[in-house]
Amino acid sequence: MPVMEEKLDGLVKTLSFQESPIMSTYLVALIIGLFDYVEASTSDGIKVRVYCQVGKSSQGKFALDVAVKTLDLYKTYFAVPYSLPKLDMVAIPDFAAGAMENYGLVTYRETALLFDDRHSAGSNKQRVDSMHFINSYTVVVAHELAHQWFGNLVTMEWWTHLWLNEGFATWVSYLAADSLFPEWKVWTQFS
Repeated sequence: MPVMEEKLDGLVKTLSFQESPIMSTYLVALIIGLFDYVEASTSDGIKVRVYCQVGKSSQGKFALDVAVKTLDLYKTYFAVPYSLPKLDMVAIPDFAAGAMENYGLVTYRETALLFDDRHSAGSNKQRVDSMHFINSYTVVVAHELAHQWFGNLVTMEWWTHLWLNEGFATWVSYLAADSLFPEWKVWTQFS
């Protein structure tokens, strides 16, 4: 959440943040480190940032563009605005989970978020990997952002219903990818 107040008392700095909404404990996240970032805002002023290792911020531009457009799309499609004042996405080298939809602070494996035109294959923006699962920057970002509504704003009652969160996020991520890049014909890859 955004900083509300900052106090400096000698060598001690105290930050007070805006109150977070009620959320499941598995969605709480805090990241501390030295990062570069790129940022933009949605049509209704939600600040979106992609954080990465120092020197790699240009590789976050594609994901940032996808995130801003996807948040605007979901706001319209769900008829419910994004519920937080910001959305941060963080690229973490060797992040085991691939991605995690923490509320307002989504974490990704670097290779799922950062795109480098010089070193990444052009088809990696949208490609199928060897496990026959879409490994697309667009679909992964759209999937994690879908969880900001379905999984975070509305949370399952118990872990036995986790399939609902994942199923909905998977389906709507293809909807977003198709809306943003219809030439990819992503529905032919949905399974």
